[in-house]
Amino acid sequence: MRLSRPPPLRNLRAFCAAARHRSFKAAADELFLTPSAVSHQMKELEEALGVRLFERKTRALELTTVGHTLLALAPLVAGAVITLGVMGIVGVPLNPANMIGLPMIVGVGVDNGVHVLHDYLLRRREGRSTISRAIGRGVLVKALTTMIGFGTLMVSSHRGLFGLGFILTLGVGCCMVT
Repeated sequence: MRLSRPPPLRNLRAFCAAARHRSFKAAADELFLTPSAVSHQMKELEEALGVRLFERKTRALELTTVGHTLLALAPLVAGAVITLGVMGIVGVPLNPANMIGLPMIVGVGVDNGVHVLHDYLLRRREGRSTISRAIGRGVLVKALTTMIGFGTLMVSSHRGLFGLGFILTLGVGCCMVT
């Protein structure tokens, strides 16, 4: 998979809706777009990534393996973009000390995404369209305890540790919200 250019974030939002509903029409209704616009965004996303994300069936869409992977990583991507945006707004620089925390944010985000996606796929086979409360609570508690642990670094009087704690807490929180 080679990125010719980064895809617009609106395409990622449309992808998540289409994957959840397994229909461009239902995704379009949710996003207040036309089915044609959602289809166009999916084609644009697939071209940008260089892979097929959906197998188009007569009356439904099925995610490919790459589509499942992107669905699990979508909250992480959105959370990372929001984290970097908030850092810019509040004036926290992206320096080598802060960049140490980025792999940790990725690890927590991927772990949460995999749990949610696995539960969603299991429940979809049973005819349900949501994740179970147990998984939702488990991921929430895990994220909150991780944020508390990282947040304790902000108590430090050392500026580098404070910045690292801030970025880690913010990053995990943004991934959780998205």
